[in-house]
Amino acid sequence: MSKLTGIKRRDFLAGVAFTGLMAGVVPARALVGAAQDGTGQDSAGQDSAGLADSSGAWTYPPAKTGLRGSHMGSFEVAHALSWNGEKFERPEKAVDGLYDLVIVGGGISGLASAVLAQEKLGKGARILILDNHDDFGGHAKRNEFTVDGKTLIGYGGSQTIEGPAHYSKGSQEFLKTIGIDTEKFYRYFDQSFYARNGLGVGMNPSPEAFEGGKLYVRKSEGDAYTDAAWAAYDDDNKADLAKMIAGLPISEADRKAMHRWYIDQPDWLAHLGHEDKIAYLKSHSYESCLREFGGFGDEACLLVRGQSIGLWGVGFDAISALEALRL
Repeated sequence: MSKLTGIKRRDFLAGVAFTGLMAGVVPARALVGAAQDGTGQDSAGQDSAGLADSSGAWTYPPAKTGLRGSHMGSFEVAHALSWNGEKFERPEKAVDGLYDLVIVGGGISGLASAVLAQEKLGKGARILILDNHDDFGGHAKRNEFTVDGKTLIGYGGSQTIEGPAHYSKGSQEFLKTIGIDTEKFYRYFDQSFYARNGLGVGMNPSPEAFEGGKLYVRKSEGDAYTDAAWAAYDDDNKADLAKMIAGLPISEADRKAMHRWYIDQPDWLAHLGHEDKIAYLKSHSYESCLREFGGFGDEACLLVRGQSIGLWGVGFDAISALEALRL
């Protein structure tokens, strides 16, 4: 039983996803060394030999250097439980005493919980963090898999560390506590790059599915990475988007449907109350809503379906309408 009360996940995690939480505290070399069991294998059963070449430089692949996110060896037990229905015996008795707090998961949520708990309970608090990975950070780090003999590197949650100005007060304070300086973004990122080079939001219909293969681009106005630019959706922006929609290689009916959906922006669930809206959006894919309430046909759905793939790995036919609207 935990002594800790009053800390809610949303108080410090609203919108927060970041990487390198503890990288400055424990070097990757120390992590790998600690994970080895004396046989040259790390705790995931991977060969840890040859971590450095003759010059002492670290060698590839990243799986040998730790801090690698999900990888072979980290998910087999969970898959055995969820997919194969495998059972594991419980220990007959506890052997390591009582804890003030037990946290399942060493990702951002678990690590933040431990830090905040220690602030409340004191440095002497016994806090146990359990995780199926051999290092901390959870999904914040990039994910690495070997498929058909090839190493595949995929995004981790840290690729969406965006908009810290909109984080909750608790989240912002936590970032400062662990030494993350979000103001570096404004000092190092070329915020006018897109506007200066005439770049902006656009669509590139597949030439195999749509005639031509032309890139349809909305012109960029002002600095693309300021809060004002993201929030602005005025008449000029709508006219710009409407012009792009009018030229898309889809049927006239689909162009009209897209114009109504993105330009007129009707409340297509106006017949439902707030809670019923949320329940509906949770239980239906975004594409099903585009078809049912937006009148989108096959061409329009195919055109927009892939917009979520870069972030989620699947299209709007597999993303809930609630998540689509959040995006």
